[in-house]
Amino acid sequence: MNEIVIAVIAAIVYAIAGYFKSGGSEHFEPPKFVATIAVGALVGLLIYTKGSPITEEGVETQFVAYAGLVVLIENFLKGVTRWFKNA
Repeated sequence: MNEIVIAVIAAIVYAIAGYFKSGGSEHFEPPKFVATIAVGALVGLLIYTKGSPITEEGVETQFVAYAGLVVLIENFLKGVTRWFKNA
C-alpha cells in the first residue's frame, strides 16, 4: 500500500511544481490538481497490484520513477483528450 502513498505524494509534488513553473501567470485550478493526484493514485495502484515491493533504500528511486510515470501518463491522457476534442 506504500506504493500508492508514494505515487500520490510524487503527483502532489509534480502538481505544485507545475503551478510554480508558471510563475504566477496561471490561476490555481483545483480540478487540474485533483486530476494529477488521481493519475498518481492510479500509478501507485498499478504498481501495487503488480507486486513491486518498496525497499527502504529504494524509496527515493521509486519516488522519482513514480513522478516520471505520472508525468508521462498525464501528458498522454491530455494528448488523447485534445485529439478527440479536435477530431
